[in-house]
Amino acid sequence: MTEIIRYSELYPGDIGRVYRMKDNISDVEHDRKADIISYLVDGGRPCIMSTGLSNDVFTGECTGCPDFVMTDDVYEWGLDYAYYVDKYNLMLPDDFIDHILRIVDGKDE
Repeated sequence: MTEIIRYSELYPGDIGRVYRMKDNISDVEHDRKADIISYLVDGGRPCIMSTGLSNDVFTGECTGCPDFVMTDDVYEWGLDYAYYVDKYNLMLPDDFIDHILRIVDGKDE
């Protein structure tokens, strides 16, 4: 079963597993930030694609990220999550981070 990580700012009206992005912005970056960003970009494959680019929900500026939803067959996430982790130190849910780091460290589930 695929668990979906969604933020209310990006998916208004979604009733699934929803988090508030604003509540998950940190002044301190994750010590494995580079690994997390790399996985968000390259650790899955697109399952939903659009021809557009996403916009930053806080500034309205273009993020430069294709408006894709990615999956690794366990989780789904927006490709632009890498942008938010990089720019705002968005802290993703712990279980998703644990999943990413297990795979990055070669300790697949």
